[in-house]
Amino acid sequence: MIICPYCATSNDDNVTVCKTCGASLDGAQYPTALRPGTLLQNGKYKLEKVLGQGGFGITYKAQNIALGIPVVVKEYHPSGSSRVGTSVRPPGTLSQAEFEDARVRFADEARVVAKLTLTNPNPHIVRVYDVFTENDSEYYTMEFLEGKSLQSLVEKGGPLGEVAVLEIAQQITSALDIVHGAGLLHRDIKPDNIMMVQRGAVLIDFGSARLIANTAGAKMSITITPGYAPLEQYASNARRGPFTDIYAFAGTLVFALTGKEPIPATDRASGVSQPSARDLNPKVSKAFSDVLERAMRMRVDERPQSVEELSQLLEAATKGGKPPKSQPVSRPTPPPTYVSPPATPPPPPQAKAAQNIPRTAPGGQIFQPVVPTGNVNPGGQPAPAKPAGGDWLWLLYLVCGGLIVAGQFGVAPRVAAVIGFYGAVLLTAYLALQWLIGTWFGRIVLLAALGLAFAVYFRVIDLSAFFG
Repeated sequence: MIICPYCATSNDDNVTVCKTCGASLDGAQYPTALRPGTLLQNGKYKLEKVLGQGGFGITYKAQNIALGIPVVVKEYHPSGSSRVGTSVRPPGTLSQAEFEDARVRFADEARVVAKLTLTNPNPHIVRVYDVFTENDSEYYTMEFLEGKSLQSLVEKGGPLGEVAVLEIAQQITSALDIVHGAGLLHRDIKPDNIMMVQRGAVLIDFGSARLIANTAGAKMSITITPGYAPLEQYASNARRGPFTDIYAFAGTLVFALTGKEPIPATDRASGVSQPSARDLNPKVSKAFSDVLERAMRMRVDERPQSVEELSQLLEAATKGGKPPKSQPVSRPTPPPTYVSPPATPPPPPQAKAAQNIPRTAPGGQIFQPVVPTGNVNPGGQPAPAKPAGGDWLWLLYLVCGGLIVAGQFGVAPRVAAVIGFYGAVLLTAYLALQWLIGTWFGRIVLLAALGLAFAVYFRVIDLSAFFG
């Protein structure tokens, strides 16, 4: 909702003119944002509109004029900052020195993400193209995504099936493994920051990211998303590590499975219980629910200590195996490597023109619905496998039985009864080979056929008429 700055009328988010006084509302929702048409980096980027504003910055949709493609621009603009002309001024909660120090970290950490996405691209991490300084602030540009956030997908379509959520989990854990391997924490994993696009789930918005080496004891402004931020993230000097992101990611998966936001960590610390995913949605398997419960424990040493450990737990839950016990592990943090991005980044994939673009969600990406893939039936569970052998085996048994009966009663030559009898014997032998993977019905037929064979052998049943 946009409040008109002239007559205080409430207007819908997508309008550009006040419905009461007719005043322009362009930029009224984000009064300290740069105006549409502003050029950055010597005219390389032209801003088109604001996509969102969070605790660390403002996100814009822009055009890369040289390449003629849309991009997303993130500006370092901590909550409460003001602007003189186009220059950003620090909020009252930060001194000039603290603001400058946070600026440097913002740019350095953006360069780490740029290095990850340019030299070791992963389809499930948003691509960062460029990092630069301007307007007494820092900026980075990233790819323009067409899709829909996981938050919006669940809110509009309801909880996802377990198979689809496991697929999302596998894709995002592959991304987090690379991010943590570079010594970086995302610190703001939530359904709004996972985009569902054509290539799958994509982790976005690294505006809150921090190098692990910079998170211990550092004074910084912190953006908390209740329900997804673990308790240690509320303190400025608590120990943080991959287990911090793991808590938030597990809460995100709980939301995807149930449609319910997790209980905030501060409430849990006061004694409020967090229901399990299975409690909220009985269709969720106990094994999967137990893994998520472990990943969201309040004590950091009781959670999985790495994405690799979380992946092993998820794999064991998927296969029905016994998950390994979680052990507190102290792992050294790899030293970060700072690499300046190339002067002219390689062109991103050609973005398709967005048609009928819906509202944007926090994180500043453009959404176009894409439903996650996966073998999911209406109940959200994998489709059951068919019995070994298939329907053709029982059809052949009926044919053989028909030949035996036809030959016995003279409807067909007696040789038909012989063919039917030996055909049934061969089918029985084939069924015997399938014993270990056969169904209970197949085993009953096999036992009956073997019983018949013994009866014929010991002349309990006389089949000599078949050969007469």
